[in-house]
Amino acid sequence: DKSDNKTITLNRYLGLRRNELTRLHGNDLQQDRLGNWYVYVDKGKGGKAQRQYVLPQDVEKVRAFFDGSSNLLFRKADMDSKYNYHAQRHELAKKAYAYYAERIAADPNYAKELYRNVAESWHHLNKRDRAALEPRSYFETKYKLRGKNRALAQKTGKPIEYDRLALRAVSVLHLSHWRDNITIDYLLS
Repeated sequence: DKSDNKTITLNRYLGLRRNELTRLHGNDLQQDRLGNWYVYVDKGKGGKAQRQYVLPQDVEKVRAFFDGSSNLLFRKADMDSKYNYHAQRHELAKKAYAYYAERIAADPNYAKELYRNVAESWHHLNKRDRAALEPRSYFETKYKLRGKNRALAQKTGKPIEYDRLALRAVSVLHLSHWRDNITIDYLLS
């Protein structure tokens, strides 16, 4: 029964890659200076450090896994070798996008707070494009699908326009891809 595998349960809320899960320690759950919770991953894809943010409604569930120690949470033997952990990244991306888009639509002031959070991570962790984060006004326009993604969205009944800030928040705070087009692929899958 997969429902009792702790790696699968935790990853529902984090969307990490298989190898990233096996490197988590009991003290990797942290808060940023804005009060948001994240799990610190010392070596993500490409060996880069990243922060995997936790949605507010999932913080208590995630906290239950972290005891504050320097001990590893899981061993490679704890991983379910037949389970598709990467599919959980797709599901988390969809859940996180819905959360951010709904919050922005309900409270326009939230966009300012979310932009600050994205900018904080962007400037702290994105070594390659550190100075390239667009101004907040850029995120006030919709991200419009084009080409094959537009055709796929229309064929599957998915939206062809996305909230640009919510999209970037998922890309930076949850997937650590730093690219909106990759996040769109996750949302359309």
